[in-house]
Amino acid sequence: SSSSSSSSSGNGAKPDTWACRHSVHADAPRRGTASWAEFEHWVRDEHAASEEAFTPGVVGHRVLVEWDRQEVASVVVDGSGGGAAAGTRWRGLRILLVEMKHKLPPPLQPRVFSVVQVICSAVSGGGDGREARDKEREEEEDKEEEEEAFLVISIPMADWPPTANASADWAVAATSSGCLAADKDIVVGMYASVEKVTRRGRRRSGGGGGERMIDWTMATTSDACGVLPLWVQTKAVPGQIAKDVGLFLGWVAGERERGKGATSE
Repeated sequence: SSSSSSSSSGNGAKPDTWACRHSVHADAPRRGTASWAEFEHWVRDEHAASEEAFTPGVVGHRVLVEWDRQEVASVVVDGSGGGAAAGTRWRGLRILLVEMKHKLPPPLQPRVFSVVQVICSAVSGGGDGREARDKEREEEEDKEEEEEAFLVISIPMADWPPTANASADWAVAATSSGCLAADKDIVVGMYASVEKVTRRGRRRSGGGGGERMIDWTMATTSDACGVLPLWVQTKAVPGQIAKDVGLFLGWVAGERERGKGATSE
């Protein structure tokens, strides 16, 4: 995997420093890599739980609210501008309010990062994508399939935790669930990230063909707040997020050996 960082700002606001990593993995349920089904299960469907499980510094998480999926419509990216996202429909949309608790070396206090998490999967060509893919398989025996992808977007919550007199339904639900950010001796930090996982490559309709590959890209910016200088945090983040790749793959291997989680389609 590789990682880098860059700064950006707009409208005269204080610049954010973003760190990014990109890694490529064989689509296979074996040690040192992971299958597409495992990425879907652990990174997409169980994102917060798996992050706590494989990250040593994460000591707790809580899903405070999950919006009703029946009320969340699919999203279509406007294709008028062309490009890779033209006409892409994002399905399986989930919106959650999530807290992650991190421990820091003493005497620093634990941090809680609260985010709205948006998770969705891409389908090319509109609809649910199945008709187009079936037609392609019928027309060509050896066809490179369209890329498959999903996104996990984490947006920081401002003014968190909610006040006691908060009236919005989601705020009331979050408060009744017991916010980690309301615990004693907690510093509330800010965190944003975008993760995209993509599967590409050839596969014969009969089941043979070359090995498919998975791209895992993640970009993040954060501020742990408190007395920890931002420049110290910024310097450490690229190395930390690069290590997460190895931590995740090692943890998935253990889960696989214990028969937990999906391994293949």
